[in-house]
Amino acid sequence: MLAGGAAATGLLCGGSLTLAGGDSSFDARGLIVLAACCAAGVGGILAAGGLSRPLLRAVTRQAGARGE
Repeated sequence: MLAGGAAATGLLCGGSLTLAGGDSSFDARGLIVLAACCAAGVGGILAAGGLSRPLLRAVTRQAGARGE
């Protein structure tokens, strides 16, 4: 699910950046921008997962409160 969101974000950002540059179609430059945006999206997801891992470990080590 997250990877699909990253790919969609990359496609939307890359497409709008390419069109903002005055190109009406994807050429080699457009594909490079698209790949960079997709890589940034996937990298952001991986970084967020890595940064939240210590918090997840700390929370799961604590005794959990039981629901009523």
